[in-house]
Amino acid sequence: MSGVLAHQGGWDEILLPALFVLALIALPALRDRRRGTPASRPAAHVRECAYCGERVMPTDARCARCGFRTGNGARAPRGDPIRGSADSRPLFRPAKRCCPYCGRVNPIDLARCPACLREIPPWEGWRVIHVGTRAIRRLMGAVLGAAVLASACTGSGNAGGPSPTRTGHAPVQVIVANYEIVAGESSRLLVGLITEDGRTVANGTVQMRFAQDTGGAAQATQAVVGTYLPVYGTKPADPDAKPTAIRPSTARGVYAVYGVRFLEPGPYIIEVAADVEGVGIVQGAARFEVIPEPEAPGVGEKAPRTANLTLDSKGVPQAAIDSRASTGGIPDPELHRTTIAEAIRRGRPALVVFSTPVFCVSRFCGPVTDLVQDLAAEYGERAEFIHVEIWRDFQDNVVNKAAADWLYRGDELTEPWAFLIGPDGRIAARWDNLFTEGELRPALDELLGKA
Repeated sequence: MSGVLAHQGGWDEILLPALFVLALIALPALRDRRRGTPASRPAAHVRECAYCGERVMPTDARCARCGFRTGNGARAPRGDPIRGSADSRPLFRPAKRCCPYCGRVNPIDLARCPACLREIPPWEGWRVIHVGTRAIRRLMGAVLGAAVLASACTGSGNAGGPSPTRTGHAPVQVIVANYEIVAGESSRLLVGLITEDGRTVANGTVQMRFAQDTGGAAQATQAVVGTYLPVYGTKPADPDAKPTAIRPSTARGVYAVYGVRFLEPGPYIIEVAADVEGVGIVQGAARFEVIPEPEAPGVGEKAPRTANLTLDSKGVPQAAIDSRASTGGIPDPELHRTTIAEAIRRGRPALVVFSTPVFCVSRFCGPVTDLVQDLAAEYGERAEFIHVEIWRDFQDNVVNKAAADWLYRGDELTEPWAFLIGPDGRIAARWDNLFTEGELRPALDELLGKA
């Protein structure tokens, strides 16, 4: 069959790709909104719903999209991790949601996931995320629009194969999945690809080119190869396999290119092309922002000496220590034995993961937390392995102080993250959103070898 394969399947197979696409799309939209880009700010005669970002007229009592009470100037407070109130939450709940452990989409009231057989915590409401709908529409326009490339950045990825072109190929949505890309640093760039029919592109390699967005014609950089990074616990990637368009229930992951260095801060463009099995050549482009300095703690900086919650913390619910404990005990007690501050005081190397497996937006939190837990079992007492839960009380939108100290910047908090802290108390490496054993293990071995 030529062209894009027709979609066949039930509603669960349609909803799952949609949720996956929304999660990936929200990431750059959150970045743009955090930095106050003009396209993400509402016009003077309208305002945005403080819950879902939909445009709301001044005379509307509630948001037509999510039911948030907007009358009488109601708005979720900003500048504080505690947001919203019981009366401000949406009037509906979704019919389905993802299992926090394996990612399968299940009915909202299902108590146990039929795929991984683990108990699923009860639904407790939506997480408040300020995402302007116009920022998302602007991003989608950039993804599917024509792009020009410039030569203001350099890459050390493996070059080869045909360069991406823009003639006669099927479009693909390009989603930059990084939370931060910092000028002057050797970057690991993460990209998700979504086909026209809502499937994700997985396996194999893709071609990427980058450029500074100057608004005019420019010369393209040499194409570099992006390799597929699967979510931990799923089928390992085969770099020799051909990229395929699949449903997220089959595999999840992103493409990564390493060693790309963007010389100046500002807007950039990425263009991606891939030869997808059964579809043919697909290509698309997206814009992203390179920032001058890291917002989350950066490599070489002193790690914040935070007193995160542990098994010895008094007067806190277990779900504040690990969100998965809402259906039973804490599944990873070895990650909650000590604080970051204590590890630094004792001069202990530490691998710290900030995640919320039950309430994760990107759906990567559960797998990356399992990864750190497995590394803790293997490395034992050679280092400290710590999991910091994001939410102290998800229902009341209260963030744990340790998570806020590290990641709450510009009225937004991103997760998951992993930080490797050296015996000197400085950050030796960091990874955002999706990270793999092949990335964490070499960095950990190098640090422990030096230690």
